[in-house]
Amino acid sequence: MGAWGIRAFDNDDAEDWLQDLLESPDVGSIEAAFADVIDAEDYLEAPQGEVAIAAAEVVAALQGRPDANSAREEIADLAFRPQPSLITMAQEALDRVLSEPSELLELWQDSDDYDAWRQSVLELKARVSG
Repeated sequence: MGAWGIRAFDNDDAEDWLQDLLESPDVGSIEAAFADVIDAEDYLEAPQGEVAIAAAEVVAALQGRPDANSAREEIADLAFRPQPSLITMAQEALDRVLSEPSELLELWQDSDDYDAWRQSVLELKARVSG
């Protein structure tokens, strides 16, 4: 089993996505992470949700509002600033992760840490929103 935790980069899919973004910085990668979740018509797979949460954390950090418990300094080196449309996409993606049918939501609902995870996603949404 891979890494698993309530913070944005506490899982393998999110960490892999972040490393790819840092190696090839492109705002399109962030937009694609959100679009994959927003456009999911049926069941939202856990890896998509994990990556969208990581992308939202990048957006929050680029606005100067990183997670104090898991801030990643290298994100500050990215040379772009989130536009309002990207912030809106982040909010929509986080709402979708927290809505049925979402595998990530179901996995956390089955764990003892559901409340902490849900709260971390809601706090992230607030940081993204400003």
